[in-house]
Amino acid sequence: MSASMSIRSTISIALLLSFTSIVHAEEVPELRAMLPDSIQKAGVIQVASEFPFPPYEFFDAKNELTGVEYDLMQEAGALLGVKFNWNKQPFDGIIPGLAAGKYDIALSAFTDTIGRQKVVDFIDYSVSQDAMVVPKGSDVKGILDICGRRMSTQRGTNGEKAIADLSADCVKRGKKPIEAVVLPSASDVHLAIKAGKADASTNEAATAAYLAQTVDGGNAFDVVIYTDLDNQRSPIGIAVPKGNDQLRDAIQATLQRLIDNGTYKTIMQKYNIEPLSVQKIEINTAKE
Repeated sequence: MSASMSIRSTISIALLLSFTSIVHAEEVPELRAMLPDSIQKAGVIQVASEFPFPPYEFFDAKNELTGVEYDLMQEAGALLGVKFNWNKQPFDGIIPGLAAGKYDIALSAFTDTIGRQKVVDFIDYSVSQDAMVVPKGSDVKGILDICGRRMSTQRGTNGEKAIADLSADCVKRGKKPIEAVVLPSASDVHLAIKAGKADASTNEAATAAYLAQTVDGGNAFDVVIYTDLDNQRSPIGIAVPKGNDQLRDAIQATLQRLIDNGTYKTIMQKYNIEPLSVQKIEINTAKE
C-alpha cells in the first residue's frame, strides 16, 4: 500500500462508483502460452493482498471482493484462461511471502520503489499520489501544518520513512518534529484519527478521497492534497518475485492488451480514477 509522501496537487478524485458494465473477453491463446507451464496446468495464480483497501480491493454490498486491482485481475484472468485466487495477508508479510514462494504475485496498491525492486519486480499499471486524511473541519491545510502534531501510518509501508523525512524537514524549518503513530492496519490508522489519537494520516489520494466520502456518510474526514511541498507521482505495480520473468511478462502483456482494447480505461472510469492511468504497462519504472 503506497502511503508514500508524493502527492500531485492537480488531482481531484471522486470515488462514487459508476454503473459501467464490463463484458469479459475470451481467452487469448498466445497470452496463455506465455505463462509458466506450472501455472497453465494449475489454472490458478495465487495473489497476496491486504484487503480491504478501497478503492483497490474492498467488499461490495453483497460482501463480494471488488475494486480496481480485483477487477483488472478478473479481466486479465479471462484473457489468460486462469483464475486469480486472492489470499488475505498482513501488508508487512506480503513481500516475505512472495520471496518464500508462498504466493505468485501481490496486489495491494504497492508503490514501486528501488528498495523493493531488490526483492521483486513491479508490473507498473498506474500511478499514485499521497494525501492526508484529517478530521472533518481540521485546520490542517498543508503538509507543513502537521509539524508538531501526530501523524498515523501503517507499519511496513512507505509512510514510516515519509513521516521521518517530513519531521526532519519540519525541524530544519524551525518547526517542531512530527510524532509518528505507527499502527498494524489501515483501518487502525484512521480509527486513530476518529479517536483523537492522531491529527492526520498519510494515504494514497484515491483511497483518501474514498474514505472522506464514505466514512460516516462523509462527515468524519477531510482530504488534504497539499501544495506547500513538492508532490510527485509514484508508480503503482503488481509485485512478482525476482526470477519469475515468464509470469511477469505474461501479466505485463495481458494488461497492455486491456489498455489497447479499452477495458483498462473502463475500469479506471468505473472507480473515477482515470487521472491515475498509464498508457503503457512497464516494468520497474521507479527511479532513484
